[in-house]
Amino acid sequence: MASIRKIATRSGTAFQARWRERGPDGRDRSCAKNFSTARAARDHAARMGQLVERRGIGDPERLTTAIFFDHFVDELASGAAGRPRSPVTIATYRRCLGLAARELGAIPLARLTTAHIERALAALLRQGGRTRQNPPKPRRLTQKTVALIARILCVALGRAVKRELIASNPAANATAPAPARPQARSFSAEEVEKLLSAAAEMGAETHTLAAFLLATGVRRSEALGSNFGDIDLDAGTLRVRRTVIDVDDRTVEREGGKSPAALRTIAIPPALVALLRAQKTQILEQALAWGPSYSRSPLYCFPGPGDKAMAPKQLTQRMRELMQAAGIYGGAPVHRWRHTSGSLLYDQTGNVKTVQARLGHASHHTTLSIYVHPETARDREASEHFERILTAIKPGTESTKSPRKL
Repeated sequence: MASIRKIATRSGTAFQARWRERGPDGRDRSCAKNFSTARAARDHAARMGQLVERRGIGDPERLTTAIFFDHFVDELASGAAGRPRSPVTIATYRRCLGLAARELGAIPLARLTTAHIERALAALLRQGGRTRQNPPKPRRLTQKTVALIARILCVALGRAVKRELIASNPAANATAPAPARPQARSFSAEEVEKLLSAAAEMGAETHTLAAFLLATGVRRSEALGSNFGDIDLDAGTLRVRRTVIDVDDRTVEREGGKSPAALRTIAIPPALVALLRAQKTQILEQALAWGPSYSRSPLYCFPGPGDKAMAPKQLTQRMRELMQAAGIYGGAPVHRWRHTSGSLLYDQTGNVKTVQARLGHASHHTTLSIYVHPETARDREASEHFERILTAIKPGTESTKSPRKL
């Protein structure tokens, strides 16, 4: 709250504007400035009060970059900077900005330049991060990680621009490493058949899990969060509204999804409904074996031991073992099913909006550019189509169609 008061000085009477702002140490402190007239003091106090309220933190000339990064992550975690973010997103932002603060933290935010950021990114790529061991040991950072740090810096400093802490975003024009993006892969129709056959041999739950990933195209976190309270086996629908994620080696269960578009209801085929009915029966029998300590809410489709959700890394390992049993290698063991589901659905329907809604993408551009893959069989069909066109007219013969008039 800003205010003014009349004070006595050596040179006579003065009017003092007073306000509170957050200092470089993160604590609130009182600030004051003297003026010769009450009007000038009142105008300055009002202006500083509005400025501090709009910025939320103190003078950028004295605010260090490290403290701003801490405030930015705290705002994300509290939901004050827009929609609430996933705990995984918060942990990623905190880690990346912590690495950036190692190089940029002591620089006043208002004096941060593009050159500072480019030197910091080069130093991170050269020196690497630090492990949690005591004493910490260097750990190489990949180009992909440093590029992610650059993107997060751009987001964080863009927030500083909106808060009028800085005039422009110094990370917007910084040159960051450009790692080659690995080509995502989907399973072919032949590989899907091998995988489902191998899954059936490995057990009913593994078979159901593989069929579930293929038919729904859900993310790993969504598959682990799926429970029978969100599945209508009579209507054949799945409501995706819960996720299980890994945050700092801890399994976290949470309501909500990656984005508003991720909260969706999709239809599931009768064959998968039959598998899920058998899976539910098996889980209820397991619940009786666990006794009163087993929590039946929510009743996960693919639970871990007792009343706990299955850990994300455990699901990845199970799908990796399935791929090895089928003699298939390469690619993300779980996420590759999602690419396969999207590609097969688009190949069947040709409707990108249907695929987008089913996969829970916020934009159809993501669906087309990342999750729809060309099929070799379709490429052969295209070649055969042109073969028919090219062989329809023999050399030395004329087409039966009349020539088009010019």
